[in-house]
Amino acid sequence: MPYDDNWRKCKLLEVVKNHKSEPKYQIDEILKSHGHEVLRLPPYHSTLNPIELIWGIMKQKVAGKNVNRPASDIKSLTEEAFSQIGIDEWRKSCEHVIKIENQFIEQDRSIEMQEERFIINTESSSSSSSDEDFFMDVQYLETF
Repeated sequence: MPYDDNWRKCKLLEVVKNHKSEPKYQIDEILKSHGHEVLRLPPYHSTLNPIELIWGIMKQKVAGKNVNRPASDIKSLTEEAFSQIGIDEWRKSCEHVIKIENQFIEQDRSIEMQEERFIINTESSSSSSSDEDFFMDVQYLETF
């Protein structure tokens, strides 16, 4: 990769990022060979990951029983809490995430509709056409 010795760290990281290839995981290839497609969650979006809700349930169960108990009991309390989480908790967590996804989708649609409401025209304010003579005329369109 070509670079300049005077570039700062942020510029070097940007160049590396632009030239870095996407990682390939063996599990993705195995799943693909069986007709499945892996969809990755966006990084740093814990609200879109149902396991985050499950971890929250587990922490509540452990915290509820971890009163005046030695630290050595944490492992057994965690295993017990994990064994108590069933299909219903997973279903509810997944449904909650789907609800949030749908809210994001609706929010995006709303923004797109608002963007479509604007028409931006550039027109000359007089018969001569110099740069100073141009102005922006923004009009609202009626919502469908």
